[in-house]
Amino acid sequence: MRLGLILLCTLFGIAQPGALEPATERTLFQIDSLWATGMRDSATACVVAELEQDPNDVTYRGELLLRRGSQGLFRGDALGSEKYLQEALSCAQALADSLQLCRALRWLSLSISFQGRYAEATELFHRLLTTACEIEDTRHEGWGHVGLAGEANRIGDRQGALDHFSQAAELFRSCGETDGELWAENGLGIAFSGSGELRTAREHFLRVADLANERGNAFLAATALNNLGTIEQHLGDPGRAQAFYEQAYQLHQKLGQVRESLGPQCNLAECQILLGRYREAEGLLEQCLAVCDELGYSDHVEPAYLDLGFLYLEWNRPREALRCYRVARKAMLTRVDAILGISRALPHVDSLDAALAILDEAIPFIDQSVPNNSLLNLLGREGQLLLELDRPDEALRVWRKALKTADALEIRHARIRSHSEIALCHLALGHADSALSHLEQSAALWEVERDVPYDPVWREARGATARFIYTDMAALLLDRPGYDPRANRRETYDRLQLFKARTLQERMTGPEAGLQLMPTPRLVTLEELQTEILKPGELLLDFYLGPRTSLLFAVSPNEFRVVRLPGDGDLTPAADLCRGFLHAPATTAASAEDVELLRSSAHTLSIALLGDVTDLISGAEHVILSPDGMLHAVPLAVLPGPLERVPRASRVPSSSILAMLRRTQAGAPPPTFVALAGEELRGAVGEVAWLARTFREVECYIIPRDSLALARDWMEAAGLLHLASHLEMDDQNPWRSALRIGEQDLRAADIAQKELSASLAVLANCESASGRILDGEGVLGLAGAFLSAGVPAVVATLWPVDDEVTAQIMKRFYKHLAQGFSVTDALRAAQHDVRARQQQVHPFYWAGFVVIGDGDQRIGLQRRERPFTWAGGVLAAALVLWFLIRRNRK
Repeated sequence: MRLGLILLCTLFGIAQPGALEPATERTLFQIDSLWATGMRDSATACVVAELEQDPNDVTYRGELLLRRGSQGLFRGDALGSEKYLQEALSCAQALADSLQLCRALRWLSLSISFQGRYAEATELFHRLLTTACEIEDTRHEGWGHVGLAGEANRIGDRQGALDHFSQAAELFRSCGETDGELWAENGLGIAFSGSGELRTAREHFLRVADLANERGNAFLAATALNNLGTIEQHLGDPGRAQAFYEQAYQLHQKLGQVRESLGPQCNLAECQILLGRYREAEGLLEQCLAVCDELGYSDHVEPAYLDLGFLYLEWNRPREALRCYRVARKAMLTRVDAILGISRALPHVDSLDAALAILDEAIPFIDQSVPNNSLLNLLGREGQLLLELDRPDEALRVWRKALKTADALEIRHARIRSHSEIALCHLALGHADSALSHLEQSAALWEVERDVPYDPVWREARGATARFIYTDMAALLLDRPGYDPRANRRETYDRLQLFKARTLQERMTGPEAGLQLMPTPRLVTLEELQTEILKPGELLLDFYLGPRTSLLFAVSPNEFRVVRLPGDGDLTPAADLCRGFLHAPATTAASAEDVELLRSSAHTLSIALLGDVTDLISGAEHVILSPDGMLHAVPLAVLPGPLERVPRASRVPSSSILAMLRRTQAGAPPPTFVALAGEELRGAVGEVAWLARTFREVECYIIPRDSLALARDWMEAAGLLHLASHLEMDDQNPWRSALRIGEQDLRAADIAQKELSASLAVLANCESASGRILDGEGVLGLAGAFLSAGVPAVVATLWPVDDEVTAQIMKRFYKHLAQGFSVTDALRAAQHDVRARQQQVHPFYWAGFVVIGDGDQRIGLQRRERPFTWAGGVLAAALVLWFLIRRNRK
């Protein structure tokens, strides 16, 4: 994240003209007043008009040129402003006016610095300081120190920056230059940040933001807000950081400060990268580079390429990342981070040895005697590579230094990673006890760290980082010598509940009244699961995937088994092939050999995952699956193997969520059955029409035709929801995924905040159970939103489903529900009915439908009585009576 070192200040009060005609003084005052009151276009137009008249008075012309150049610089046109400021400098020299010379030097040095000509800028700042000292101009002496401090900060001279900023602050204080003092305070915050004193830096930025707001200096307030965002990011609250960046960006945009908005814009792009929103980030960064190219902001080019390198590396595009990092390496300000980025990309295109060797280039630019972020990042990368190169002794020494640096800087997420990596070093060296100790410290820090951002989206992203801790820790807990193995297994399972689907549990619990804090949800224990939650005949298969080892816990009321599985990297190829086979009709397969390969992969995955619990599965009546990672995208219940023969199968995000759903069973739902269909979906329209004809209390709406007929609280009042309208999936922003209801988008985040009375929500849309998958947190988006809103069972789809076949499945599903089947049994029976047809036997047509949540729900659907029922009964009775009379007469 980028700190903004901004040296510009408001132009009000810039004029200190002397020996001018009263008329010209009035004109200059008018220009300054227009600018100060926000009428900047008018102020600039006035300056341009005066210059076009080519005034003969050199003093007046110099004043106009200063305004034209500084106004252009303020708007971000560094290249265009230089010519006006060079001419203003010439006017001051011709007049031998030292004060006007100081003012021209101040703005010209900034213009040249913003264009990346740093050596020239430093020379001009020195000249400004010397000239100001000669005439005892305290104000411009302060600005000279500010300029030199900025150059010192740029080349990594933190002490030099602190000294210059401190002198500037004192000089500004002595002459009552409040804005100047605030700029110096802002600079001190940047210098302290670079030295690792983050909390001291935050105090400076908070003071600057508050005082700038009091004085109405929105420009300075925006700069301080952007810097606060960077500090919050480093201190571990990315949600708050993003809010600061957004405020800073909006303020700069409102003021028309294109150049100064680029820093917050790139920082916002980094936030999007961290949230996995790669396309949005790419758009922001490409826009930034286009502006730099158009307006000549060369000092922003390398930082933007640094962010692009980070984006492409996260996006698994290492060659593009290398190209961007090599551009960023050209600038001193971004050189160290660019070298680190190159080191991360090289293993994908070269070797681990090459990645380690290039780190030597960064060493001369890092002060290794003082804890700082660059040193921490360098140590972390070196330690990671040494461990991957199977040099754990060396890696352990480096990671210990990294932990010491992270402790000194009080950066919690770096401490978490350091403890985790130290644990891996100990594992490689055979020190199991030491490894477990460090993993437990890492887990404790993670628990505090993930609770820092209040925004649930950031909590989800933070929660996913636990995958690098919890499976390794669980494996070590299971193997602890000297402990009762049975107690070990129970303790391990209970501790793992801290990590799985935690943010969804928090969404389901809801924020505490009057507080922004998320409450800690109640986590189920193994004992509670076996004695209170699971029913006779049920088997829970709870998966936890990790990079090195994975675990499966098989739990029934009477049995508990732990199975070690390969790391997710070994499971992924078979899972991807299996998913590809299931997601496409057989006619799209290239050859019979391909189909056989895919079937074989599905069988291999089934054996790898379930081979050691086949006996438990064969004795179960209902298997409840709790997937993890990429297993969320595979309908495990239809894999060839033991699950195929289970009468009932459903899935839950976690065992704790299953417990929540079953402990909070609502009373009888309202009788209303609301069914929506998008008019462009022919099968869906037929579905809801059939529902309205077949069952009582069905309110049927075709969207958009009937959009206006929907009452505001239609969703809250429904006891059963059938939603087959158009779905807008957003895989990068899953909580923005939405159901299209006429002109309204019903977004997942909004649904999650509702309190619904429905016992069942049927999302008969394409991919309604899919979305972005985060390890540990599960699938994000619409299905989870309905669980969060209080709906205990959701029927959804894993991939785009055939419209006509969906209509068939839905009709059979509701018929079975009306016969008293549970949700799980009704869906299973409907899928069996559909797959019995030869043209629909391929799993593509029916396997994508899944039950999420408590599938034991039973819905009291009541069929409509046919109009002819009573008449037919009367007629039949009359015929019987007539027959009996006739027979008696005989």
